[in-house]
Amino acid sequence: ITNYPPKHAGPMVLFGDRFSTSSGLGFVSILEKRLTMPILNQSSVTSTAHEQVKIVSEFITRLKPSVVIFCYDEAANNAVPDSALYLSDLRTMIGAAQKEGAITVILGESREPDDSEYVSMIKHLGRETRSLTVTNILSTIADDPRYWEDGLPNNEGSLRIADLVAPTLEGLTFGNTQEPLNTP
Repeated sequence: ITNYPPKHAGPMVLFGDRFSTSSGLGFVSILEKRLTMPILNQSSVTSTAHEQVKIVSEFITRLKPSVVIFCYDEAANNAVPDSALYLSDLRTMIGAAQKEGAITVILGESREPDDSEYVSMIKHLGRETRSLTVTNILSTIADDPRYWEDGLPNNEGSLRIADLVAPTLEGLTFGNTQEPLNTP
């Protein structure tokens, strides 16, 4: 994992699209409670990964987080015409976070099986950038209407997503001070 342990003990930050801004508790709020560490949710209902590249880079440079989580759905963002652009945007954002000393985590918003092209693409990007990955975060709620409300995960759906993501993040809770963990 690149930057393990992270250079700074700042907060965890999550950048994502509409699935990260779920109604009700939302999986990010559930993760905060479970990890007992704040997660600054900088997700946007209307922005795609492509539209957030510059914003993310500037925010990370200013904040110096310990962990940066990326949660975008390439397939749901019509403004992102192809996988190459989606991957390029994620690579740029991951590079900015890693340059500032943060650990990076990629959450794949997929309902597809583990052998799908999208899941393979996310796993490959994780290996290439030495980022942690959690693929198929929507797989356990995919086609079950009990877990959805207005096209987004409801409280029960958010809890199931948090159950998938929490084990990956649990070892990365370093506290939430701004003091550096490592000195150069």
